[in-house]
Amino acid sequence: MAGGVIVRNDFRAFMATGLKVIFDENIKDMKEEFTDFFAMETSDKAYETELGFVGMGAPSYNAELDLPRMDAPRQGRPVTYIATKFGLGCAISFESKADDRYNKIANSIIPEIALSFKRERNTQAANLLNNAFTNMGYEPDGVPLISNAHPLVRGGTFSNLLTAPLSTAGLQAARTRLRKNLTESGKIQPLTGTTLIVPPSLESLAEELVKSTQKPGQTGAGAGGVTTPSEVNLPWQRGLKVVVMNYLTDSGQWFLCADKEYRKIKWFDRMKLTPTTIIDDEIQAIKFYSRARWSYGFSDWRGITGYPGS
Repeated sequence: MAGGVIVRNDFRAFMATGLKVIFDENIKDMKEEFTDFFAMETSDKAYETELGFVGMGAPSYNAELDLPRMDAPRQGRPVTYIATKFGLGCAISFESKADDRYNKIANSIIPEIALSFKRERNTQAANLLNNAFTNMGYEPDGVPLISNAHPLVRGGTFSNLLTAPLSTAGLQAARTRLRKNLTESGKIQPLTGTTLIVPPSLESLAEELVKSTQKPGQTGAGAGGVTTPSEVNLPWQRGLKVVVMNYLTDSGQWFLCADKEYRKIKWFDRMKLTPTTIIDDEIQAIKFYSRARWSYGFSDWRGITGYPGS
């Protein structure tokens, strides 16, 4: 500023700061619907590698003076999570910013950047489940995340594929499937279902199944037309947490999951969503963009079972 005259260029830095404030405020309002499904972790490396571990077999019966059966654990299937960079931005000319007396340009464009990142992250997370019944080529054991023939390292197969639509009976079948979970050694390692994941089309049914004190859909008509109470809804079922993922593409698919600590479905945030502002004197514009890096996937199919819908 010279001679007491304020010119537009004197406020370029201030304008840039204003855009960042708008962006940060909208980031705080972002809702990521997949954090109850993925084990959320941070990373400070270009990639993360997980090595599976195959436990030992069953002990043998030993008669007096017999030596115990000897066995050893094995290395499982390695999986690598590679951080990918994503970016999006826009430019606002100095004239547009200066003439926008009510700041409508920044208030409309900048939130869209934050919204686009939110939408992309939710979409990618949902796609892991959208593709859960299809071999995509990145599966550690060579079959889809949800399959009727997961090969076990020590021989045999296991199925985490459900055959019934969402219902009381379907939930019971899913619970049993998790209870019968097998290790890579073919030994039962029971898991408990805690989270029910559904698309929006099944939200009402899921809430009814989980929150009803009596089994939904049962009237229990007694003798003489007198209505008797329906069967009590199972307490374990009423304790399930319902997660609605709006970007699931099949209206009939659903999933039952065990606690995060018992499933190897992970999301690594390598670089958090960070806005950057550049003053471009050559074209007389403010360039505003944001970048982030993340990776996601699964290193084991245990802890989840699902129904493919249509």
